[in-house]
Amino acid sequence: LVLNRRPDATERLLDFAMSIKYERRKAPIYCISIIENDQMVDQKLRTAYKTLEQSMVYASSMDERIEIRAVIDYDFIDGLTRSAKENLATDIIAGLPHAKGWLERLMISTTEKISINNHQNIFICRLLVSLQLLDKIEVYLFQFSEKEVGFHDLLERVFQLQSSMNKTVVFHCNSSAATHIDELVQKRVQRGMFFYNVVSSNELLMASEPDVHNLYLLFMSRPGGVSYSALQLSFQKKMALNPIDFNFVLCYPRTGSDVQ
Repeated sequence: LVLNRRPDATERLLDFAMSIKYERRKAPIYCISIIENDQMVDQKLRTAYKTLEQSMVYASSMDERIEIRAVIDYDFIDGLTRSAKENLATDIIAGLPHAKGWLERLMISTTEKISINNHQNIFICRLLVSLQLLDKIEVYLFQFSEKEVGFHDLLERVFQLQSSMNKTVVFHCNSSAATHIDELVQKRVQRGMFFYNVVSSNELLMASEPDVHNLYLLFMSRPGGVSYSALQLSFQKKMALNPIDFNFVLCYPRTGSDVQ
């Protein structure tokens, strides 16, 4: 399920959705707009369908089945949660615009609410360019990330992304997670595309400036999750407020039962 807001950003979100989707899954990708139910709802609905139709044209050119939905609700989060349930979504993909000050705090608050109110895999993306223009995928894991209920499912999305992009993946994680991941990597054909930078949890905050040519994936956890810590929120703010625009995705593993 892809959350549509701006046509240009939605195309990149659709690229990401198609890149992490299992090839054997026949279900369509749902592209939705959440519309606040107020006196301007009719005008907003017309505008939403125009942008949704643009997204549909783009997806059809990529030979991908897509369905569009406009959801009217008094609350944005409630509308998203209801739509995800109705469409049996396994993943929710949304954009994170660059913002500062109170807007930045609002974006982070909205991200937290989306993760708390939905059990699916959640990807909050800031994608500035096409995925195929990026050089490398860098994945950051906090301590105990590998013990999250949906860790394997989320990791499979990374494997699928790597296969779609055909790029090198570097995992920044502690030795326990590296061993766990490598056991799964060894079962794959393209083993040489995966590398590890073994670090402690406290060293995860990027010391150097992010490379604008790479894609950064940060494995997050919902409050109460086994890997949740204040360090994650600190890292999230660091990424959101970084003066350098770069490509990153906040990845929340599912908390429900396996859905393949």
